[in-house]
Amino acid sequence: MLFVLATQVDLTQLSCDQAFAEFKKEYPDNHGSSQDIFCENFEIVKKLLLEDPTLEIGLVPQMDTVSPNKKQITRLEAPINDYCTNVNPLPDLAEIPISMDLREAGLVTPVKSQGGCGSCYMFQTTAVLENAVLRDRKNLNDFWKIQTNNVTTFALSEQFLLSNAFGGSGYCNGGNFVMVTYIMVPGNSAQKGKGYAPLSTVELLSNFPYDYAAKQANFTAGIPLAPKLAPENQFLPVQFLKNN
Repeated sequence: MLFVLATQVDLTQLSCDQAFAEFKKEYPDNHGSSQDIFCENFEIVKKLLLEDPTLEIGLVPQMDTVSPNKKQITRLEAPINDYCTNVNPLPDLAEIPISMDLREAGLVTPVKSQGGCGSCYMFQTTAVLENAVLRDRKNLNDFWKIQTNNVTTFALSEQFLLSNAFGGSGYCNGGNFVMVTYIMVPGNSAQKGKGYAPLSTVELLSNFPYDYAAKQANFTAGIPLAPKLAPENQFLPVQFLKNN
């Protein structure tokens, strides 16, 4: 599921003024709100819902602050269920433990800074992918086993995803964690519909250090970063988890 308005209002029956009133009730703490920007985004959402009533989309906090021409609002599509659910790899517990710390299990990588860029969604995405890789390191090839041997030094590249996930990235203007993950699913159309090739791999931080200012012009021009990993070492954790 993507973004669903908690009040379950039928958005296709609302005018922009009515939808904006619902939006303000749903997100009363939003500041710097612009109804003009909201209406631009709302018309896109409404059009998509009229085309396909099964889409589970609605109103999101950024709709009143980020104009759709900044790639914040893309064609929203419900992710494929098979890739959004996964069998729980943890055993059932007879009782809840007193404490649980994933750091003790070696599944948490070091904290990184997003700097002055609104890329928190990509740091979130990368952290989840790092966790997925670490959790299944025993099933990876020798290259990735070496990379993940030390959890304190293992790091995937936020910059590589930030620069390449055109279907879900608004670069420093915010983005969509669900859509960035969805772009990694084979056969999706979020990237293809914009004329970009689907993501083929994650990358190492050592290959693509975080430097959003230097890479922003390329993103604006629609120029992706080419992977530096050898083809035999390229993989997507989302696809890997599906196959294992």
